[in-house]
Amino acid sequence: MYPNEPQQDLLSPDFDRLVYQSKHLTVGSFRASVGHPRFGDSRPAPGHFWVFPRTAVAIQHEGQRRFVAGPPIVTYYNKGQIYHREAIAPDGDRCEWFALSDALLLSAVAQLDRKHDGDPSRPFCASFGPSDSACYYAQRRFVELCQTGQIPDALEAEEWAISVLRSLLNIRFELPANGSEISRKWQTISRERELTEQAKQALLRESSWHLDLQSLSQQLGCSAFHLCRVFRQHTGSTLHAYKEQARLRHALERLPEYANALTQLALDLGYASHSHFSAAFKKQFGVSPTRYASSPFKLLYI
Repeated sequence: MYPNEPQQDLLSPDFDRLVYQSKHLTVGSFRASVGHPRFGDSRPAPGHFWVFPRTAVAIQHEGQRRFVAGPPIVTYYNKGQIYHREAIAPDGDRCEWFALSDALLLSAVAQLDRKHDGDPSRPFCASFGPSDSACYYAQRRFVELCQTGQIPDALEAEEWAISVLRSLLNIRFELPANGSEISRKWQTISRERELTEQAKQALLRESSWHLDLQSLSQQLGCSAFHLCRVFRQHTGSTLHAYKEQARLRHALERLPEYANALTQLALDLGYASHSHFSAAFKKQFGVSPTRYASSPFKLLYI
């Protein structure tokens, strides 16, 4: 990926493509195929950045537990962070990443992240966190805007990036505190976290978008009641809400190829009808699929 003082010559020719660059903000598209020799060993992160995954991939930061990354979450990296990937989706790791200059990032984090200890080498205190529909939608539109050649000026883009980061950190802090974890045995917590990650991985597979609760719980080897309780306790989300986030964000990827076949897209995504899909899409993103495909590109502040 990309260091925090933007220098285009440091982009990896194997993985990265520059989307946007100003003095204080750099945005790139990252594409790593499963067959690439560096897919698993990504090497230390060259800068501080946050990432919006577009595919499912397992990530493990050195010294931390493995987690499943996908469209419903955002991942965070500090400079020098060692991490490894594990393939889940056949199309590998596809994502967009955002890097602010150290000056902007540290000043923003100091005000936004109440857990930050002031260490400039570790502005991000978490490996990952939730990403709501507004943030995901806004960053997709930003990338599309730049790809059409409508490049925003530096002030606008940098202010927009800080607004997105602010929203992401606020969402993370709003997750329900789990005070009961202190009194429970570590082994129980570990098993529940592993089940949660297995559920995320299952829900990010297109084949699971048609599953009912009983089938999903049987696939994961637990009761439906236990799965619902554990998943919500560790993510702050229901299983259905997580699945909705995954498949509707996937719909953003598929709209161009299905522009004249929205009914088929709806069925492929597991919806009963075009109208059901359109209603869910509009509820999540505030605009219908048809309007999204035809609306002009612009920055969407959070």
